[in-house]
Amino acid sequence: MHLPLRRGSGRPFGAAAAPLAVALLCGAACLSLARPAAAQLLITLNPNTQTLAQGQTVTFAGTIQNFSGAPVTVDGINFSFADPSATLTASSLFATPRTLAAGSITENLFTVTAAANTPVGTYDGTYTLFSGINSFNDTFVLNVIVPAPPAALVFGGTMGLVGLAQAGRSHLGRRRRKAIKDSDEGAESGAPIAEA
Repeated sequence: MHLPLRRGSGRPFGAAAAPLAVALLCGAACLSLARPAAAQLLITLNPNTQTLAQGQTVTFAGTIQNFSGAPVTVDGINFSFADPSATLTASSLFATPRTLAAGSITENLFTVTAAANTPVGTYDGTYTLFSGINSFNDTFVLNVIVPAPPAALVFGGTMGLVGLAQAGRSHLGRRRRKAIKDSDEGAESGAPIAEA
């Protein structure tokens, strides 16, 4: 078999490229074996949408799954949230770097407190975990509503109306009794009865 010659080289075409290709393939194989598997975490907030009244606090729980097959160290957390008046507080779960084994954990991850002056509305946020240069996140939604009045005020207002109605009924009853008494006295005296 004769391979075509490159002009001026005296060697068959491709003969010089073969050792280079073999060296590149060996190098790539060595690098792929030496590089650790990338961390693979999945965060699922459950539920990821909550409703609270102004001035109240809710807790977001979630499941963190490690799919990498090797331990993953979580060395940071971050929140982004659309309402600056709310306070987000991380649980102590990741207060210091924590290594998560393969598998999953379910924990309370953070709390959100809406300030008393937080405007009523829907706010979006993101909860992010960091492992080295990798980041993993899930989004959440917070619906802030006007707080319901305390039960004591509702009950007190209702009792006030009942008391007012009772006073009105007793006043009408006294007026009626007085009118009957006045008409009886007038009939006995023979005086004409005045129309009320």
